[in-house]
Amino acid sequence: MRNSVVLFLLSAGFIVFCSFGCSSKNPPLQDISNAKMALLEAKEAGASSLAPDLFNQSQAEYKKMQEFMDKEEFKQAKYAAQKAYIKAKSALSHAQNEKVQKRVDELNSEVNVIKKDFTTISK
Repeated sequence: MRNSVVLFLLSAGFIVFCSFGCSSKNPPLQDISNAKMALLEAKEAGASSLAPDLFNQSQAEYKKMQEFMDKEEFKQAKYAAQKAYIKAKSALSHAQNEKVQKRVDELNSEVNVIKKDFTTISK
């Protein structure tokens, strides 16, 4: 009975060790892919001009991730890729918001012209 408890504890310890220790030995390919796709989306949405600070920050994090990958520091690469993803998504959101706000302003301007024309006709 005592041997089975010791064996169980050793097995559980090994599993926990591998969960934390071994995970940093594999490249974070999914995180890298997500970051790259988010950067492409942000770029296509015009974030480089509509949200330049966030877009530049996302590119800087992606560059850090590449440097960590070159050194095979996968844990740091994973965090940098996740930061790049978050910054890129934020830049994308800001760029989209800027486009929507610009369109709202255009529509409001058109409405004001119509109101002015309508007021002139009704007088």
